[in-house]
Amino acid sequence: HFFLGLTKVQLRKWEDAADVFNEFLATYSDSPLTPSVLYQGALSEFMIDRLEDAVAKVNRIHQEFPGHETAPPAWNLKGDLASSLESPPEEIELCYTYGRDGGIQMQQPDTAAYALWQLLMLTVDQEEWEKAEGHYQQFQDSYADSDYRNDLLVAALPMLVEQSRTDE
Repeated sequence: HFFLGLTKVQLRKWEDAADVFNEFLATYSDSPLTPSVLYQGALSEFMIDRLEDAVAKVNRIHQEFPGHETAPPAWNLKGDLASSLESPPEEIELCYTYGRDGGIQMQQPDTAAYALWQLLMLTVDQEEWEKAEGHYQQFQDSYADSDYRNDLLVAALPMLVEQSRTDE
């Protein structure tokens, strides 16, 4: 079931993937794969707008498996969910902060880079230039070769213009 679900994710057949992962969780409730299944299931449900179900899965990861490798990316996914559900900016920021910190702690550079990009977008939207600068600099110092670099630079444009740093 697990690998069938991952195949559906790779094919972007999100509804099929969500169904496979839910069936897996119902059938193999004590599996060591449970945290990974919860994460992939939450991602699949997020992609098909089953937001409440996805939130329940990421919450379960954080409650039952806080030290698992899926916990940091699940914090980022929870931030994406909170943003989609129009939660307060402070709640969204907290999710991405946990994602960044967990990604750093667990040596998951993509997780940390994604969280920094999202934190930068959030603080730029709030016109919190100093906080945005901190996220921008941390990204540039540690993840400048990340796949999220171009996304970060686009998100940083209002801050860079505000700071008269148009050469960057």
